[in-house]
Amino acid sequence: MVPVGMTCALCNVHLTAPEQINQHFSGKKHIKRQHQEYNKEKQEGKTIYVTRLKELNVSSVQIYMAQFGTVVNILVGWDRNFKDRLHHLIVEFESKESVIQILSRDMRSKHNIQIPDTSPPRFQQIHVEERSFKAMRRSPSPPACPGVNLNEIKLQLSLIFDPEDQIQEIVSLTQLNQEDIEERSDMCENIRKTFARNGYPGCSLLPFGSTVNGLGFRGCDLDVYLDLGDIPWGPSSRNPLISVPVTLTEVQKVRLAARLLRQIPQCCKIVPITSARVPIVKFVHKISGINCDISFKSRASSLNSEYIRFCTEFDSRVRPLMMTIRLFCKTYDLSGGGGGMRISNYALTMLVIFYLQQLHQPLLHSVHQLQQHIEGSYEMISGWNCSFSSDPSKLPSLPVNKQGLLELLHGFFSLYSCIDFSSNFISPYLGRLVTRHTLQTNIPQEFSGCQDFLGGRENSLDIDRPICLQDPFELNVNTCKGLPVKAVSILQCFFKAATSVCQDLVSTSTQSPGGLNRLFELQVTLPKEKTIGDLVALFNRAPGVKVYCAVQLPCITAEEMKPNLKDNDDTSLIETKPDSDIPESDLNSVIDPLNQVQDILYTIFKTVLKFEMINSDPGTAKVEIDNTSEDVAVDNIIENDAEAKQANDKMQTEDQITETEERSEEIKTGDNQQDENTDEASNSKRKSDIDLKFKNGKKRRQDSFTANHFISQDWKLTAPVWISRKKVSDSIPDQNTELQRETLITERILKEINGKEYPEAEILFRTYLAIIQGSPCVGLQVVSSHKKTYESFFFWLRSHLPDLYKRISKDKTINQIQAVTSS
Repeated sequence: MVPVGMTCALCNVHLTAPEQINQHFSGKKHIKRQHQEYNKEKQEGKTIYVTRLKELNVSSVQIYMAQFGTVVNILVGWDRNFKDRLHHLIVEFESKESVIQILSRDMRSKHNIQIPDTSPPRFQQIHVEERSFKAMRRSPSPPACPGVNLNEIKLQLSLIFDPEDQIQEIVSLTQLNQEDIEERSDMCENIRKTFARNGYPGCSLLPFGSTVNGLGFRGCDLDVYLDLGDIPWGPSSRNPLISVPVTLTEVQKVRLAARLLRQIPQCCKIVPITSARVPIVKFVHKISGINCDISFKSRASSLNSEYIRFCTEFDSRVRPLMMTIRLFCKTYDLSGGGGGMRISNYALTMLVIFYLQQLHQPLLHSVHQLQQHIEGSYEMISGWNCSFSSDPSKLPSLPVNKQGLLELLHGFFSLYSCIDFSSNFISPYLGRLVTRHTLQTNIPQEFSGCQDFLGGRENSLDIDRPICLQDPFELNVNTCKGLPVKAVSILQCFFKAATSVCQDLVSTSTQSPGGLNRLFELQVTLPKEKTIGDLVALFNRAPGVKVYCAVQLPCITAEEMKPNLKDNDDTSLIETKPDSDIPESDLNSVIDPLNQVQDILYTIFKTVLKFEMINSDPGTAKVEIDNTSEDVAVDNIIENDAEAKQANDKMQTEDQITETEERSEEIKTGDNQQDENTDEASNSKRKSDIDLKFKNGKKRRQDSFTANHFISQDWKLTAPVWISRKKVSDSIPDQNTELQRETLITERILKEINGKEYPEAEILFRTYLAIIQGSPCVGLQVVSSHKKTYESFFFWLRSHLPDLYKRISKDKTINQIQAVTSS
């Protein structure tokens, strides 16, 4: 089993996903505790706690304490009853000897300080003791909820010969038992009663997810949809929030739920999350340690769980197959909550359902078929038909399928290990595979009775993702929308290795005990990622550069732009110039050269986000940074154009010699093309360009690289346009382009601010643009800021700039590509 995650000893938190690790160690809580620990070590033995001050003031105490040594800091505590009187002082000295002298037996009870402005002088005897740092008492953490023990499962599987029986054993060892189900049911009932007692007698709780769909593992989270029902109103109502409107928003419901859950003794660690796409309140059940999430959005999640349970009960092979696949992905941390590099369990289940629908002899009906045999009214949610026929006798019969569990498991891994996710559209509603091109040009007739889920609107189906897996009911939802390309690649690598294991088990005539254990002992070699490295350290090696964070921007390729050409209103161009006639070199020539990247960033900062540009570096500096040392010195500044050209040729030659063997010929060709673009840019700016070559005198290693086109610009922003963009975007009508839409979002935020001054939001920052290994990268350096406002702004920009850049660059680049293809 691959070791995953780590535990932060300072915060006592276990972290699994790389995204969790990055966010935790850069988060405010962890940094605050670091400062606390640092201050504790720094002040230990050097601070005293002074009380009984009465009429004394800070200066009189400081003058008295200065006779024992240098006072470096004083923390003041005021009396709550008398606002102008001191309650205590914490005095920090430069050395420990001062504290030892003050607290000595001879001096401890003799500290008398003259009260200011008294005649005859009066003295106040103060009480002094050493300041002690005690660990904060916390309520005991709830016990960890017992989960799946992989070692126990492997031990039991090693005693069984037949792989079919091994799969059934996996189900019995991982499934929720009756006690687990009753415990979760009691939790829901206690929550319902609490809300009913506090003014919501008509509320109802609907558990969904793994707990109710039959696929839950021991220790799984409990997901609940809470419907408050009709809210009573009037003097007789016991509703504690009389001032709250009758129609509550999701955020208001989350805050209300968090307050009421605190009345339940069995609930702890209650955290309302109001900024998420679906606001929820999280808590932990004290007795069992079960994590619970309560949401208020819609009943769609509950209906999805009913559909999954229907599938697991339709054929006896479905549930064991699903649970085995989920255990496989859980073992290698390929699936689960939290997003990032893991596919959600719901999306993984949809992949299994689709696989069983598209078989030559399918085991499951498509959702479209299920909806053709509904008796009674449809259940519509947000305009989507979420009903289906759950009566097998009303459904058309399926061909007889005699495949065993092992064959089905092998078929699942085989299908998704070799499928081209980037060009195919996976839809449990259809139950068959279609290409994305077919979906856009000749939409299947099964969708004829549904509302339009394409069309490029804000709430339309996002098919421009590594995997497009359509929700079976809400047809405008891509359940794999947030899964990155790297995660898809890793998923297919493990599926390919699992395919090989299953193939051996299927083809082997003699069975050995525990054969299925090989699925949980894979040694998978993942494809090496072509990374640039620590961008911040690389930027900061240049003289005078001190960036706070850096962002690698996506490169928009010609293949990504071709579908945009087809979607354009001017179809005559496509008819006269088919895709096969478009020279790839001509298309790539207009994608992401320096002026294109700089123009897009200028558009984002100036037009979209309404930043004010202070100044811009007029030249283009070419910087070679050696990856062998942190210390970088400027050896030479070449201002002569002829010498610059000669230096460029020499640098290119060195880079070609030191190129690693792992880099492919395609990447080399791309780098050479980028270098040619660099030379053309240098020739067009002969007087303003400066070539800078940075070396440290050491022998270059194979991981060194060249950063070309080093450009800096200063920007100023005076309003928090990055706050609440998601909330505002939901109220923005559909626009023709991403540029128009994002610009309108900023204008709406500025309008809501309505001229209010936000001095804390005024930030002056500098951007550094560099082309590193063919990829555009941006470094962000703070010039001036109110306190540390820039931290939240940079964090937002680092997260959203790549996606914003990609979407807007497609809008701006499409015209250039059309110009090339029409010439």
